[in-house]
Amino acid sequence: MELDVVMYLENIITHRLHGTAKLIGLLPDRWRAHHLEAVREYREQDRRDKVDVASDQAAKQRARSELCKKK
Repeated sequence: MELDVVMYLENIITHRLHGTAKLIGLLPDRWRAHHLEAVREYREQDRRDKVDVASDQAAKQRARSELCKKK
C-alpha cells in the first residue's frame, strides 16, 4: 500500500506551518493510520501489471532475436 504523496505532503506542511501537530504524528505510518483515504492500494496492482507488460515485451524481443538468428 502506498500513500497519496501529494495529500501527505500537503497535510504535513500545513500542520507544520500552523504548529498543529508533533513530528512523531506526521511519520508516514502514523499519518496513514489516521488518513485511510490517502492509501492507494491499486498502485500495487498497477506495479504488477507493468512488470507483466515488461516481461511480455522482453519475451517478444527475445523471440524476434532468435528468428533473426535462424535466417
